[in-house]
Amino acid sequence: MFAFITPKSLETFKEPCGICHDSFNVGDVVRHHISSNLDHMHPIHVECPSLTGFYSNKECPTCRSPYFSAREQKEVDLKKICDKHPSDVSFTKIQKGEFGLSELLELRKNDTYKEATTLYINSRLNDYPVSFLQQLREEPDFKSDATQLIRNRISQGMLSYGELQDLRGIPDFQQEMRDSTRIR
Repeated sequence: MFAFITPKSLETFKEPCGICHDSFNVGDVVRHHISSNLDHMHPIHVECPSLTGFYSNKECPTCRSPYFSAREQKEVDLKKICDKHPSDVSFTKIQKGEFGLSELLELRKNDTYKEATTLYINSRLNDYPVSFLQQLREEPDFKSDATQLIRNRISQGMLSYGELQDLRGIPDFQQEMRDSTRIR
């Protein structure tokens, strides 16, 4: 995860860079991950990894605990939520992926399951076909991520002719579609 340090956000970066040990300043671009032990977040300057051959993208340069990918982090968060409700079968089914997208969206309407279903859907966005992403664009919590994912798939030429046809009349994707046809 990357962050651009603003005057307001500077106060959250109290620890120095995990590689060069310099303090952070307004305007710095910082990379930070939550480590797998979940008890800290050691930030580093974006440019610092190139200064040393000892840095690994897989572990914190400060404490050497392994990093989670974004998907792994969401799965850990989902497990924590589901573990709080061991006798509720719906939580178990959410965690195991036993609901389809339509069922998850329906279950999300119940406040009890909203956080768990949102985490599950977000952790699987890359797995969904464009038709499901289109459905997710109607949900305020997913609109931005789903829209960006569709844009990326268009620009990378990852959509079938049928999927492109389905998106043809949607203004949000017109520029990407024009650009992708010019490239080929």
